[in-house]
Amino acid sequence: MAGTATAQTKVALLIANANYTAVTALKNPPNDIAILRGTLEAAGFDVSLLENATRAEMSAALGAFEEKVENADIGMVYYSGHGIEVNGENFLIPVDAALRSDRDIKYEAIVLSDVIATLSKARAFKLVLLDACRDNPFLRTMKHGLTKGVPTRGLARVDSSESNLLIGYATAPGDVATDGDGATSPYAQALARHIATPGLEIEAALRAVAKEVFEATGGKQRPFKTGSLFDTVMLGPDGTAPVVLQTEDACRDAATHWAGISATTDRALFEEHLRNFPNCAFASLARMRLASLSVDQGAGQATIAIPAAPVHESEDNVPQTECDLLASAPDDKMKIAALAGVAFTAIPTDRAVEACRVAVDQYPRTARLWYQLGRSLHKAGDYAKASEAYIVAGNYGSAAAMNGLGRLLSLLAREGRTDEFAPVLAWYQDHVAKDQAATAVELAGAFEEKAQLRRAFDMYTVAARFDEPNALYKLSWLADRGALGPRDPTLAATYMVRALKSGLLTSFQSDVWYGSPRIAEESAWSYEFRVALQKEMTSAGVYSGKIDGRLGPSTVKAVERLRKKL
Repeated sequence: MAGTATAQTKVALLIANANYTAVTALKNPPNDIAILRGTLEAAGFDVSLLENATRAEMSAALGAFEEKVENADIGMVYYSGHGIEVNGENFLIPVDAALRSDRDIKYEAIVLSDVIATLSKARAFKLVLLDACRDNPFLRTMKHGLTKGVPTRGLARVDSSESNLLIGYATAPGDVATDGDGATSPYAQALARHIATPGLEIEAALRAVAKEVFEATGGKQRPFKTGSLFDTVMLGPDGTAPVVLQTEDACRDAATHWAGISATTDRALFEEHLRNFPNCAFASLARMRLASLSVDQGAGQATIAIPAAPVHESEDNVPQTECDLLASAPDDKMKIAALAGVAFTAIPTDRAVEACRVAVDQYPRTARLWYQLGRSLHKAGDYAKASEAYIVAGNYGSAAAMNGLGRLLSLLAREGRTDEFAPVLAWYQDHVAKDQAATAVELAGAFEEKAQLRRAFDMYTVAARFDEPNALYKLSWLADRGALGPRDPTLAATYMVRALKSGLLTSFQSDVWYGSPRIAEESAWSYEFRVALQKEMTSAGVYSGKIDGRLGPSTVKAVERLRKKL
């Protein structure tokens, strides 16, 4: 630690859970802790290992490690395995956990706050690293609804009042990390390469880790960190001189430049912004503004070149602001964890818009603040500015902002104003991810209500890329009707089978959905579709009756078997 004693006592606990008894084993966790062990021991850490631990074994190991931390300057815990979030709290999953319902979590898993507590007596610095955001198979079998909330994908953001504590995540809150194609996870590989680089300060090391993982996963995984650090901390070998990374931030002045030109109609200024800041958060807005000016000048509908999202991380250590108090969303994974959030209808627009504008001026690369500005402007009715704020937040990784933009576009579609926002619609359609598939279906439904079937079809197709069941169902209905071209009953049956496999719940029980019938309403579907559906279900091994096009009891049972099979 710069400015303190050069000799440090450093301890680390590395936990790898892979051989789960209730779900398929993971391949990488033991290899993850093996490569980190070598890195940390070379840097002078006293390393403890724990592999394939039961809950009792994890509890015992954490208790023993807490005693070691009492005599250490630096304490670190790294966990590789399954993790889960319920009601905003994160849990690490032992190998003997069954988790048949969400109420079992507190009895069968280790709460993250207990892990953090084991480091509380470290004299100088505490670090928790969670490679636990893998797609969790427990979610598919767990019974929900027995607690206030339900488990979600990934982990929740945790903000702690503990000083000199950092918590690192393999990917952003609510997202899922990859286990990697090799023997170790991308996050573990990057940690082993950078975290104990001689002379490299820890926050610079974690930025290097984030950049490497982001690039190695093609932008699909964005490591994240929270916490506060007041000293200069290096985990590398003692006695090494600090390394100063000479990296120029190409986007440092992008927010200031955009603030100065955003209210103008001068094409040259937006073109200048794109020349100077082509890969920063406001580049997509500059392109949309240029496209809008082209339409205004009679050039016809513009084609927008969609830039890649900026590689830069959000500001992880941004303190609570008045914007957070007035406009944070209850369901936003990036919000300050201690805040309950404000319902959209309760946002005090005048105060919130002003507070959030001040906040994004002060912290221009913080996703949650841009999202909260978007919510405030949306509530205030300034849809153009709201969409811009949502897009900046989306470029910085906010899934909540993408959902907010989808709901805004649904409103505009019902008001018949989508043409004004064609560049925004094009950007949204290109950037929808799995977490926004349901919102994309809502937007498609709004288009269908207004008889804009081509736009509805395009948006259903976007959502169907992620096997969204209602989108697949609607595509089946449109294909059987020939709503946008020749009827294609075979394609309609293919869509229907995919919808059922994805968990479609509207097949028999619910009311008519956006004007399309239940499957069991035989007369509403073509004979060719019904025959094709029976053939598809025969191929899937759930139907053995006659191929007669009748949606009788045997076909109904086959549909239910197909839904339950996967």
